[in-house]
Amino acid sequence: MTSQPMDFTDYLMRQQQQAWQRSQIDKLFPSEEERTAQLARRIEDQAHDSAEGAAVAASEAEEAFVDVITEAKDLGKKITSGVVAPDDARRTLAELRQRHKKIAARIKSIKVAYEGAVKTIEDPAARVAELTSKFPSLRR
Repeated sequence: MTSQPMDFTDYLMRQQQQAWQRSQIDKLFPSEEERTAQLARRIEDQAHDSAEGAAVAASEAEEAFVDVITEAKDLGKKITSGVVAPDDARRTLAELRQRHKKIAARIKSIKVAYEGAVKTIEDPAARVAELTSKFPSLRR
């Protein structure tokens, strides 16, 4: 400090500098509420992405089901008309059943992912609380 008295403009400049320094410190060390809100936003964004991904996967599974059903109907027509040999028909039918099982198994996981995402979107704070209790390092 100098021995000269501080004029009003110097005082205002120092006040402005201190306010800027405080804001920089606040950015580096956000409050608990700010961290929680930021974490909730991130989790909600991830949940939206998961829900969108599940919707796309469900649409693809629906198309795959339609393909299997169409092929099964075509196979039925071929069997009825006698165009396909019985052994080939059995083999093709077995392949269609396997494809159907794979699609059905995938649908269950899509449904679980979608329901979890919707639950998180509805209450992201609950998910934050769950994660912070599970992973203490998120509390910092």
